[in-house]
Amino acid sequence: MGVFLRTRGEPEPAVTILEAALSLLDEEQPNWPVHLELALAKRDAGRRTEAIETLERIVRYFLGRSQTDLPAAVAVPLAELHEQTGNLGRAADLYSTLARGSDRENHVVYHREAGRLLK
Repeated sequence: MGVFLRTRGEPEPAVTILEAALSLLDEEQPNWPVHLELALAKRDAGRRTEAIETLERIVRYFLGRSQTDLPAAVAVPLAELHEQTGNLGRAADLYSTLARGSDRENHVVYHREAGRLLK
């Protein structure tokens, strides 16, 4: 329901529903796709700082499990938010990480974005 509301252009109700859903889930095994949807809803609601915090928490979740191959669905929106808030170094770092990951089809895009930001 949260995804439906977010894609329909109603991010605040989506945030409410996704936060309620997360409160019902087991935090021992975090459900990162639900956290991702919550971050995207917060982004769409104009709550950039909260969206960045949520996405960074997902990145820490992966890194804490020694998984450096970040999902593009997480890293790209996070890089875009960091760029919007002026944190170009972090945005470039995320694109650089993606350029070394398994999403080979988009390596050129990620290299180009990292280079653009570093320039």
